[in-house]
This record gives sequence, C-alpha cells and structure tokens, in this order.
Amino acid sequence: MVAFYFDCIQVYEGVLDLKNKEALTALEMLTHATEKNPLPAMPLSAIAEQIPAYFRRGAINAALGSARSFYAHLAKWRRRREKAEAKPSRKGKKKFDSTASSPTSVMEQVGSILRRAMEGTYRFIHRAQSLDRNLLVLGQSPYVGARRA
Repeated sequence: MVAFYFDCIQVYEGVLDLKNKEALTALEMLTHATEKNPLPAMPLSAIAEQIPAYFRRGAINAALGSARSFYAHLAKWRRRREKAEAKPSRKGKKKFDSTASSPTSVMEQVGSILRRAMEGTYRFIHRAQSLDRNLLVLGQSPYVGARRA
C-alpha cells in the first residue's frame, strides 16, 4: 500500500509541496472513494477493498516521508554530479566519465536510494502491524479486566 501511495506521489509531485496534513487530505481525495468523491483519480480499490482509515493514513504518511527523503537525496546527488562535471580535471587524474551518467546507471543509483527508503518504510509498517496484533490478542484475553477472587 505504501508503494501504491509512493506511485501516486510520483504522478502528482506537487503533493510534496504541501504540509503533511494537507498532503494527507489531497492523497486521500485522489485515492479514496466517498459519497462526495465517488470517482477518485487513482482508486485505492484497485489494490484492496475496505482498508481501515488508520492503516491507509499510516501508509500515506510513510509514503510521504519516503518520497520527501528520496527527492531530497536525488536533488543533492544531482547537484554533486553537476559540480563534479563542471570541475576542471587535474593533470594525471581521471576525467569524469560522461557514459557513467547514462539513464541506466542513474536509475541504478536512484534505485539504491529508493530501496533504502522503502526498506525503512516496510520495517515501520511491520512494527505497526505486530503492535496491532498484540493489542488485539491482549484485548481478547479472558484475563484482561477480570478480578482475582
């Protein structure tokens, strides 16, 4: 679900310019069908039906954080690359290889940044899911709230 929202953010990059609460509202309007919004632009129902609101919002916030981190690192990498290309080479040093900035190699470098961000997001979601399971089991326990005789 986080990957779905990350894709939505890539399509609508302007969402990243909004504050967190505004971005959350915008992404929900783009993906969640309601009475006022029966046909969202990118329906969430394409991947799953009846997703709880807290889980959906958690996925949106995780995707926003990952996307902001990804685009910040990408911009920083591009600035460093431009600086390295503009720098005159010293005698005896290797010149910057322009073939290394081919689309394939750029995507490999960008992919590693994205992979790290997504791995952190998956760990966060896994922890949240295990906490929900533990709370559910605890809530169903016959010993919770029972008095000792």
